[in-house]
Amino acid sequence: MNTRLHQASANSSEVHPKFHVARDLILEPFHGSSSEDGARWLKLFNRYAQCHLWDSPTRLIYVPFFLKATASTWFDNIESTTASWEQFEAIFKETYGRSSVRSQSAAQELQTRTQRPGETCQEYLQEVVRLCREADPSMVEEDRVNHVLKGIAEQVYYLLLMKNFKTISSITTFLQELDASLSRRVKSSSISRLPNTIPFPVYPSNELSAGAVHTFSPSSPEPQYVTRSELTSIVQEAVAAATSRRSSYHELQQFDTNRTRPYCNYCHRPGHTKNRCFRRQRFYEN
Repeated sequence: MNTRLHQASANSSEVHPKFHVARDLILEPFHGSSSEDGARWLKLFNRYAQCHLWDSPTRLIYVPFFLKATASTWFDNIESTTASWEQFEAIFKETYGRSSVRSQSAAQELQTRTQRPGETCQEYLQEVVRLCREADPSMVEEDRVNHVLKGIAEQVYYLLLMKNFKTISSITTFLQELDASLSRRVKSSSISRLPNTIPFPVYPSNELSAGAVHTFSPSSPEPQYVTRSELTSIVQEAVAAATSRRSSYHELQQFDTNRTRPYCNYCHRPGHTKNRCFRRQRFYEN
């Protein structure tokens, strides 16, 4: 190890006798856990090495200092059989950079990924685009847009649907402006809102239905959601049933013949009948 380090340092000093080390750059170590993306970490390490002007032998010397825990033990096991940086990269990708496992995990997360509390629209957008890239690098633009729409905040979803965006770049520009607007402090309005206002209008037939977005799935089917017209019909039936029960109860209160006391159908008070109702007699006298 020491001999290899000395040789790499000598070679590096000969090719680049004077250079400034990018001391402000920080690369997080790789631990080898299942939650880490080995392929992405290796790409970041190569960028880090380029900033320091490391050639291939030098990268092979310094990479063990960035491997921790299981990854460090793994390197100890393969160090004696690894003669070049290119060989190390191939073994590392085979061990920790398996694209199939990462792609399957990203596809599963993509099915349930929604915008989280405290997460800006731009942050959510970039996370969904990253999952789309990891799940399917060749995913078409329309599918990526659908994935963004189906999990974004409800009010933002309707804004995007009204704009009818077709590309991720156009959505990115719009969400940047929207985040900037929403982050500003909104002044209190002098208009008093009514308490019974609805969050969104419901139309008998809506051609801009989001059914295609909610049911979209490139790999596995998702649960089907009811449309707005179906939801409106369910609510109307429930209201009609409740009104019918209330009317039946009111009629029963008025026309129940099993009462022990007489009941006036004119003034709706017990104790007398309609023929003996004083209020009715005063009405006809006047």
